[in-house]
Amino acid sequence: MISKAHLALVGLLLVGCSPEEEARWEFITSIPNERASAGFGYEVAAVDERLYLAREANTREDQLFLSVSLRTRSVREEQLMPRDADNFLAAGFGGSLMAHQGELYSFGSHAQVYRDGEWRPIANYRNHARGEASYASYRGQIWSLGGRADVDYGSSVQTYSGGEEGVWSVLEDLPFPTGRGAALPIGDRLFVLAAGLTPSGRRAYFDGERWNELADGEPATQVRAVALGESIYIAENSRVRLYDPFADTVSDIEAPGLLSEARVAVARDSVYLVGQEGVDISIHRLLDTPVTQNIED
Repeated sequence: MISKAHLALVGLLLVGCSPEEEARWEFITSIPNERASAGFGYEVAAVDERLYLAREANTREDQLFLSVSLRTRSVREEQLMPRDADNFLAAGFGGSLMAHQGELYSFGSHAQVYRDGEWRPIANYRNHARGEASYASYRGQIWSLGGRADVDYGSSVQTYSGGEEGVWSVLEDLPFPTGRGAALPIGDRLFVLAAGLTPSGRRAYFDGERWNELADGEPATQVRAVALGESIYIAENSRVRLYDPFADTVSDIEAPGLLSEARVAVARDSVYLVGQEGVDISIHRLLDTPVTQNIED
């Protein structure tokens, strides 16, 4: 059982920050992970009542691909990707997990959808492949934003209609390059928080017709975030930040413990925090989600 000690998160540097939010976390489960030292990181995504976790590794023997039932809290081993199309081996572009219309997708060196307990390839991905891009389910499509096809991060925007034989489309570029960032739909807008090997804090949203830039945030090399309601929850190792993109305010949410490799996911109208504590992976659900006020344009 994880410690109940809380880590105080203070000292925000962003303009418009509000005081630390009171938050309570419900412990869901802990996953023993003796192979943690062999990995480089992991991705999480929630589909319906299951939370999926895939860990990158040097070899298949060191990989993890698991799911957790958020109702029963039981852990289940899932099917690894085919050896010749594995996004979570150390070679090539790392994989990104995302949910779209009730299905799990992975994009990286390859693109696949997880159906009936196995990974199935997505057609016509070669010309659209991007490493470390941001993905979002928005307006009935999968959106791929930024990332890189070679060395440098780009600003490309592409959409995919879904399924195994979907259609790719190329849209207007972002106003800036990004990699390892986040794309977050809120209502009829798609927010993008940029990041990259050269830290970036650029932010923008798409309103259905054009991109609109926002005030810069704190520069980051990586952004792990989800949206719930009108708020964005950003996991930064041992802390979670609550960003209101309408009011341009940021506050810290008290974390349930000292975690590393923190990730967030949304399922069942709740925010879940996944993080490594020692060699184990712990999962918590945020209770009493703070409410933010939408500031109209």
